[in-house]
Amino acid sequence: MVDFRKWLLALAAVGLLLGLGSSAANAQGTTPTFTCQATSGVPNIIRSEGITELLGDLVLNCTGGKSTTIGQAIPLQNVQISINTNITSRIVGAPNISEALLLIDEPFPAAGSGTTTDVVPPTAHPAVGQTVGQLACLANNNTNCAIVSKTTTVVGAGGNYDGSTAPGFGNNHYNIFQGVQNGVNAIAWTGVPIDAPGTAGTRVIRITNIRANAFQLGVSSTLIPTQISEIIAVNGSTTITIVQPANGNVVGQVTPGLLQPPSVSLGGVPGAASYQQCSSVNTYLIPTPGVLPTDSGISVSATEGFAYSFKPQSYEQIFDVVTGASASYIGPGSPVFQNVPGFAYDTESGFTPAANGTLNDRRRSGKRRE
Repeated sequence: MVDFRKWLLALAAVGLLLGLGSSAANAQGTTPTFTCQATSGVPNIIRSEGITELLGDLVLNCTGGKSTTIGQAIPLQNVQISINTNITSRIVGAPNISEALLLIDEPFPAAGSGTTTDVVPPTAHPAVGQTVGQLACLANNNTNCAIVSKTTTVVGAGGNYDGSTAPGFGNNHYNIFQGVQNGVNAIAWTGVPIDAPGTAGTRVIRITNIRANAFQLGVSSTLIPTQISEIIAVNGSTTITIVQPANGNVVGQVTPGLLQPPSVSLGGVPGAASYQQCSSVNTYLIPTPGVLPTDSGISVSATEGFAYSFKPQSYEQIFDVVTGASASYIGPGSPVFQNVPGFAYDTESGFTPAANGTLNDRRRSGKRRE
């Protein structure tokens, strides 16, 4: 009897192990969840006096999920970001078309895409396997940006977001998507085709050109700067899990951009009495007839509150895109040359692709930003 019981216990143990092995095999056979981790890196330091301050980029690193079968339409997603103050990104077309952009697979500018120099700075080069070529689309409905899958194994070059215009799979393969202002503090992208990378690697989604009214928040009274945070939401025909802090990622830290008070010189006398608005200064600005003026005007000396508080309009004012050397002039530049995703240009203008497609952006004409 004792031996029989031992056999029963042994059989039970074997059955338990087989059951665990079967469960493990089933677990290994399941498709991993399509998950995107939201990060912002080092947040931009922005001026407390500014009402159109450029925030840091929000980046999603996405893994898992099941890639779309070749020849099938990639699932469309609605993407929206919101921040804790008013969004003041430039409106570049009706209705409420924004300069805010969503990029997939970090598309690098292709040769021949610029008007003078293709990539600025010329020392920037695409990473191995990175998509080369930028193709833009206005994401304001469920038809504009639809893509049919041409591969299920590639992230980056040769993938579904390679910027190609070949009609072999029925449509263009966009990688830059333009958003629309949606209320005072949100930007929305409607109908963005987002394909799961599956086992191919990590798909990178970048949100850029988000501007904020920092003046609305004010300066912190503590040692911790006032922060601007960004939250992203994605919903559509497939489920994408977004991992992010409850209050969003910090994309901006509000800091005084100007040391107060400025140094004022009136009539050539440093530190003269404070200059009052609407007070006549004609006696200083207009010299006595027949008498040569001797520093009779008003001069103001201002000091930036942090490095790069005072920025040029465009990278062309820092780097001469024609000669390939440091710029020797201060005049207006052309923001069309700011076309490398994630590059720290440290200018007032944001990312501007030299792209084909339906991108609405008057900055591409080289006009100054107001």
